[in-house]
Amino acid sequence: MIESFVYGLLATGIMLAINKVIVTVFMKVKQAGVGLMYGSMAIKLLFLSVFTLSIKSDLQNAIVYCSVILIGIIYSNLNIILKLK
Repeated sequence: MIESFVYGLLATGIMLAINKVIVTVFMKVKQAGVGLMYGSMAIKLLFLSVFTLSIKSDLQNAIVYCSVILIGIIYSNLNIILKLK
């Protein structure tokens, strides 16, 4: 259970790092806000898919992992929408 929680936190941390990069790019290119938002969602989806498939055999409790990932996705998307507004 602890490993699943740690994997979830690791994935959430990487998603937040992707957010930080997208916001930095947005500060330089202001007119691409909507495209950056959808592009960041696609990048995060691709990352989470590959990451989850690579650690699938190590997950002990998938519910804990999915819950942490869901919280991270909601926070990440709200954060990016508010910053790109």
